[in-house]
Amino acid sequence: MNLKDCYNAMYADYEGVMSRLLKEERVIWYLRKFTEDKSFAGMLDAIYGNDYTTALNEAITLAGICDNLGLKLLSKSLEPMLHMLRNRTVSELIDSYIEKLKIEYEHVINVIKSLDDFDNHDD
Repeated sequence: MNLKDCYNAMYADYEGVMSRLLKEERVIWYLRKFTEDKSFAGMLDAIYGNDYTTALNEAITLAGICDNLGLKLLSKSLEPMLHMLRNRTVSELIDSYIEKLKIEYEHVINVIKSLDDFDNHDD
């Protein structure tokens, strides 16, 4: 799968990320790094541990990465979680948000890993 197809499959903003990062190789490099990022797992661990300050910090980091990489759908899906964590209004609804986020996050990771150039890199 080429990069543009990857962005279409992720419902992401290919034109926007290209205007920021300018080269497909650079975008692919950052997408690879995104698959290694620990913010999502850190956010979930913190939520499950009732450490909402850490969860908020991890969620903000993840949202920033998503915004910079043009991962619009994932970024949009983080908004209710960010709202709850910022306002300290974590409710029983958080479990449904977590499940939705897990599905979308795993989809994005799987699509990125299906990139033609995913394994062909120099770090």
